[in-house]
Amino acid sequence: FSEPALTQRTTGLWVANTAVMTELARTCIQPSSFAPGESNTLSVLLQVGLDTGVGGMVFVDAPLNFEFGSNCITEDFPSLSYDPIDSPGMLRPLPTRLSCTGLRTPEQEALKVGSNRAVVQVEGSLRSGRLYGFQVHVKNAASIAGEVIFQVWTADRNGYPVEGSTQPVSFVNGQSRSWQMYE
Repeated sequence: FSEPALTQRTTGLWVANTAVMTELARTCIQPSSFAPGESNTLSVLLQVGLDTGVGGMVFVDAPLNFEFGSNCITEDFPSLSYDPIDSPGMLRPLPTRLSCTGLRTPEQEALKVGSNRAVVQVEGSLRSGRLYGFQVHVKNAASIAGEVIFQVWTADRNGYPVEGSTQPVSFVNGQSRSWQMYE
């Protein structure tokens, strides 16, 4: 996992932090564009195994030089994509989103430009066993060689990790590969 984005905050919250971080049960990211340098809408799906508590967060870490912007943009899938009666295992929208903030991963910080990490904070809690889906806008890197590797993880309201993807997030659930950009 990447180093937490919020390490600049004071460390006085360690005692209150749950000292558990597990692997997300299911993750998947599908792009709307495979072209370098193009605007892209990522469809993000994640199944949560542990509650985040009220004010939880979803982190989406992109490869170097992808750009979410300082105030990233998220949206729901079309309403027909979601289960209206909240059946177990069916797709749900994120709880009310309070903000989406673009930050830098530690690797991007070394370049001193851009924001390749989207931090989506929700009003409620990401609840155990639920499958969530949302979209986030990103600009693809101008060039990249090989596989495009994304990571997804959840955190509590203080930014401390709860669960995450230990492998690159797949293009199709159940596959071990991500996706590639094409010229």
